[in-house]
Amino acid sequence: MLVIKNVDGQFPPFDMYLDSNSFIGTVFDINSGSHSLHIVDSKGCTKDTILEYINPPALVLELGQNRTINNSQSITLVPIKLDSSGIDYFWLNSDFNKLCVGNCTSITAFIESDTTFYYELKDSKGCTVIDSIFIKEVKNKNSSEVVVPNIFSPNGDHINDELDIYFNEDVASIESLIIFDRWGSQLWTQNNIGEPSQLIKWDGKTLSGKRLNVGVYVLMISYKTKQGIKKVFVKDITLVY
Repeated sequence: MLVIKNVDGQFPPFDMYLDSNSFIGTVFDINSGSHSLHIVDSKGCTKDTILEYINPPALVLELGQNRTINNSQSITLVPIKLDSSGIDYFWLNSDFNKLCVGNCTSITAFIESDTTFYYELKDSKGCTVIDSIFIKEVKNKNSSEVVVPNIFSPNGDHINDELDIYFNEDVASIESLIIFDRWGSQLWTQNNIGEPSQLIKWDGKTLSGKRLNVGVYVLMISYKTKQGIKKVFVKDITLVY
């Protein structure tokens, strides 16, 4: 982009031509190399100048190839190439809403359907580049009856603030959900839940509302399938802030 901020002379207004093409103040699409600038005042007097224009290097941003996942699961996205000169950089969802507060390089999202994510990078000069990545979800017939992300971050930024616990249509009822610490102490419990909704959440607190520390906790779910089989699901969950 070429900007002519001011032209001094006794006889305004001034007509400006870049390579014989008339313009008013700003040229947005300009190639590197030599260009002739021709200025004419209201009396017909002219001034000619040769400009050497060098385009700044393009911002570097690459999210990589589109990805495919099996069934609903969490996925972490990080740019594989990211220009260090960026001052604003963040992830966007398919509606172009920001997915992080301030700048961020990575996000962890739970994918339930085909989704496109965007990443926007802006430098100090206002130049912007956007890349996208498409995540395709493939439903397998032997999908898990219980799906739980490995990690969540209840830090109030509205991104993975709760542990989302998903159940598929083969689950008939839930007897209990229990969170243990590494010493086996029960920190959070729900009993006799009955027929599950598709989603149950845990906010990272004890039943009394105490916020838990960063660490690894154990989730145990007792449930019954529609075939009448009782099962127990156990998984380590990492809590971070």
